Amino acid sequence: MNFQEDDSDSDFINANRGFVVGTNLEEAIMNSTNQVAWDMPSYSFLEGASPKSVHKNLWRMEKLNNINGIFQVWPKVENEATDNDLKSGEIFQARSYDLSTMSIIKVCDHKWALIDPLLGPDTAIAAWETFKSKVDPKAEICAIMITHSHVDHYKGVSGLIVHENLGKINIKDENVSQINVEDGHVVVLAPVGFYDESISENLYLGNCMGRRAQYMYGSALPRGIFGAVGTGLGKTVSN
Repeated sequence: MNFQEDDSDSDFINANRGFVVGTNLEEAIMNSTNQVAWDMPSYSFLEGASPKSVHKNLWRMEKLNNINGIFQVWPKVENEATDNDLKSGEIFQARSYDLSTMSIIKVCDHKWALIDPLLGPDTAIAAWETFKSKVDPKAEICAIMITHSHVDHYKGVSGLIVHENLGKINIKDENVSQINVEDGHVVVLAPVGFYDESISENLYLGNCMGRRAQYMYGSALPRGIFGAVGTGLGKTVSN
């Protein structure tokens, strides 16, 4: 791989296509204990040509991964998504709201299905609420689809279900933790064997996976040209 360091090339044009104005993360996403769950602004140093301390291909990929927000995927939009585009939009994506990407698919009026609800509840909820505020204020989640057992593709599901059901169930605060998929407001779909695969990878091998992730994602490193710039496939894992 030998990319040119020209931000005007087709990859950068394509990465910005369909952007919904006002959905990029200008502040960190905080969790329920007021700790940082996701911090895109900390990567703002990724501008211009690559420094000598960072491989230029990784630098270029992470500049692309810095392009974050909600994007209209279908119908295809050539530039930023206009209000008219959003009215007819059927497929959207939340990009760089976490290590992975969450897709948002229209089922019918104000009913949406989510595919792969990110790594954490805080980032998943932030992406969903941003989508509602900018695209469809009446949006409701009718289904969540999980494609596979890698934790960054499903772990936000519980947070989304609780968040979505809180507005539909008359429940006392002390019982909030009891809200789950059995309440029936959100259908969750996963592949056959998902439970066994997720248990074997994330619990049986959890310690090994966790140690590998520390080296693979470098989430504990300070952001900067001598620390963490991203992983190539995304920025890092959310907290």
